[in-house]
Amino acid sequence: MNAVQVVAPGKLKMTSVASRELLPWEVRIAMASTSICGSDMKNFRNPVLVPQIPGHEFSGVIVEVSKEASESFQLGNNVTVFPMLACLQCNDCKCGRYRDCVYKLSLGFQLPGSFAEEVIVDSRFVIHLAEGLSFEQGALIEHLCCGYRVAKEIVAHDIPKSAQIVLIGDGPIALADVQALFLSGYRNMTLIGKYSMRMDIAVRFGVSRVYESSEITPTIGLHDIPSIDVCIMAAPAEQVLQQLLPVLKPGAFVFPQSRIHSQTILSFLEDRGIQMGRAFAYEMSDFSEVMELVKKGKIDTESLVTSRIDLLQLVEDFPSLLEKGMHLKTIIGNEKLHEIVENYRRKAI
Repeated sequence: MNAVQVVAPGKLKMTSVASRELLPWEVRIAMASTSICGSDMKNFRNPVLVPQIPGHEFSGVIVEVSKEASESFQLGNNVTVFPMLACLQCNDCKCGRYRDCVYKLSLGFQLPGSFAEEVIVDSRFVIHLAEGLSFEQGALIEHLCCGYRVAKEIVAHDIPKSAQIVLIGDGPIALADVQALFLSGYRNMTLIGKYSMRMDIAVRFGVSRVYESSEITPTIGLHDIPSIDVCIMAAPAEQVLQQLLPVLKPGAFVFPQSRIHSQTILSFLEDRGIQMGRAFAYEMSDFSEVMELVKKGKIDTESLVTSRIDLLQLVEDFPSLLEKGMHLKTIIGNEKLHEIVENYRRKAI
């Protein structure tokens, strides 16, 4: 099969990879659509493993099923995937907290991912795509679950709907957060970003105020932004967070969707009694709930997609995707999908 691999830091290569046989519980999925995540970009620059096929946000068609998976899946099923394959044996796994499994392996990082014509996945982490959803929408579900989960965490902490929420970042994660928060009834949202196109979308999604990150100084932070009840760090921008520290209420929440490395910031948050919320801790059940919201038109996916390319063009077109601020979500398609599905269908007859 054709696959794109990271073969060295900063280098992609189109390769031909042999298709292996399925192991117990596995299914083979013909990739239909996959989207590029910010973590894919980081892995491109500093790969966890080389050579490796990146990609973990995708949807496709099941073309082969192991015996163990046959009760849940059939040939031709449209699916998406929970991309962190946990051990299923530890206490976290037994409680359904697959994200917390210390033995988990992630597609696109430790395991071959979705920048390929086919992906093999343990069926216990495969999710039926809701009827009526396009493959492109299916490729965005994992990403949207990040925003959905942070909104659920905020609701679970009984944070009032009148709370002042500040989001740092204007990328796809921040925009997923905004949509989920708005659906949850939160209206006092301020977003700090860099790019006018993205900030315009955030306003359309329900943000009350936007600022460019270059505007955030101690003076502006103290006088123009209300006291903050919740700060969501949806981008690696510790300098902006540093400027906002004086207006974080004692006992406020910070949800770090990007790691906070500064010990000075962490010490300040601890000293002020700032609570650190969980971020990116989505559950498998979130996938079905998000799919229903997309299906009902309550979550906008079309505005998030700013470019589309075919898998076979990815290596050639990838440099243009590195231009900062030019893209939100890029969808990689597979023009050979129907050919691949038909070939496996014939083998199964």
